[in-house]
Amino acid sequence: MYSASDSGHLSAGPGSPGAGGGGCTELTDVDSGDCFYAPVQWAVKEKVTTGTSATEFAPDPPCTRVQIITFPWRVADSRLVCNFYGQPLDVTVRP
Repeated sequence: MYSASDSGHLSAGPGSPGAGGGGCTELTDVDSGDCFYAPVQWAVKEKVTTGTSATEFAPDPPCTRVQIITFPWRVADSRLVCNFYGQPLDVTVRP
């Protein structure tokens, strides 16, 4: 999975705006003609990702395992899946 394609999959998921909603960031390495332009703009706007700097997204490198887990967690709104102590709500913690 690559950063740009991962953003595209997430922006097409349930509760997301799809590939719509453009120009919210000034990323120098994501051109408006790129097929992943709108999904990347959405992901940055919704704080699913911040890119590699304030002006770069780096769409070509493969995603790390951490990114692959973090992106959907952020889309799902992490506050809704964890309790006050950061424990997942669907996991029983045994003493």
